[in-house]
Amino acid sequence: MDGNRTKSQAVLAADTRRYQAMHNADVDVLADILHDQFYYTHFSGRTDGKSAYLENIRSGMVRYGQAQTSDMSLFEYDATVVMHGRLQLDCFTADSRHFPLDNIFTS
Repeated sequence: MDGNRTKSQAVLAADTRRYQAMHNADVDVLADILHDQFYYTHFSGRTDGKSAYLENIRSGMVRYGQAQTSDMSLFEYDATVVMHGRLQLDCFTADSRHFPLDNIFTS
């Protein structure tokens, strides 16, 4: 197996681990996985850095259901892998509002 294939597999495995940690509200795993310069742009357009994102999960302000990705493409550039695809994800707020997401993503 060549190095590029192994790199892509590692990224996909980390992404699966990230979605599982989001679903389980496991901020310790997320803190380990996410880069210190991580930024998350919510469907509302608001952007959180790593600490705010983790605090939203820790506090229960947001909860995530199971994630389903599809139509994935991975692009490799030296030591970087860029993923592009579709994500379906159920999000819930602290007051139990449900926001089903059906998004196109790049990460």
